[in-house]
Amino acid sequence: MKKLVSGFLAFSMLFFYVPTLGAAEPVKISHQKVTCIPGEAQAKLLCDVTLSTFIDYVRVYFHSNAYKDDYFVEMRHGAGNRFFAFLPWADTAVTKGVTYRIVVKAGDGTESSTEQFNVPVSGDCPVSLSDVDKGDASNLVVGLTTSAQPLVPQGFLCKGIVSLITANGVMKSHEECRKVLVAGLAGIPTVVYVGAGAAAAAGEGLIISNNAGGGGEAVCSCPYPAARSATHD
Repeated sequence: MKKLVSGFLAFSMLFFYVPTLGAAEPVKISHQKVTCIPGEAQAKLLCDVTLSTFIDYVRVYFHSNAYKDDYFVEMRHGAGNRFFAFLPWADTAVTKGVTYRIVVKAGDGTESSTEQFNVPVSGDCPVSLSDVDKGDASNLVVGLTTSAQPLVPQGFLCKGIVSLITANGVMKSHEECRKVLVAGLAGIPTVVYVGAGAAAAAGEGLIISNNAGGGGEAVCSCPYPAARSATHD
């Protein structure tokens, strides 16, 4: 009888313990808030992400304090647990501050976030980018969080933006920024192109190739994340 009871208890302990074996460890996002956003360069953001399972994405969600809707840029994986990203050039005529947060989505769908950071834009903000950094920063992919927002990030410049991720997760060449830059060189008012871009985004009317990826459309899983539990430094 004792053997039967002992066997039953051992089986019960295993039965109740097994579900925890597959439980994902909490995401730890270590990030030192930047003290300022440069007015004459691009901000570089760094973080370390500790996670034992697959990471779906690491993103920086940001917006000019002159507007409310977030845009995002994907953070790139560097050495070890390090991730990095560059923000677009701030339009200092309208953007005096930038709000951002870093969001990580694990393979099991769990999302974690740092707190939101509100950082001033300053012409005296020190920044040092290597030649490799400058190359990465001049090939930005910017994502939308709503289908109605302008394609060109409000409060930022088109300089360096080459691709766009729509609100439903389709990555395309950023034709609107290309038009804005060409129009600027030709002395044509750019507001016409920005307005047309917003209308095209609402109707998903852009049929263009992806310059950054090398041909065709690329579809990614890019929903707007609702930040959940987070651990951060």
